[in-house]
Amino acid sequence: LEQLDPRFVVAVYGCGYTDRSMAIAMEFFAHGSLQNVLQQDKLQQDARIPMLFDIAKAMAYLHSKSIIHRDLKPGNVLVCSIDPKFSPMAKITDFGEARIMS
Repeated sequence: LEQLDPRFVVAVYGCGYTDRSMAIAMEFFAHGSLQNVLQQDKLQQDARIPMLFDIAKAMAYLHSKSIIHRDLKPGNVLVCSIDPKFSPMAKITDFGEARIMS
């Protein structure tokens, strides 16, 4: 993940682990996931299309790197902004099911 473009996916700064747990230091998203934003009805109508474009651009970027996410859902999209003038509005996270295609 550290090698992927942070314009499209969540920036990872590092990780650490012990014999019982693992931690990942990553970019902070005050709005949380898209699932959270939708449940709280915070996403205005005029922001929906720009956010979908950001998600589509992120997926196109991943596919250009031969990465298939395999678990795209609102809970795996983190929201940078709910303002459609801000770019990007959202980034992709959770690559636990992702596969690299050859």
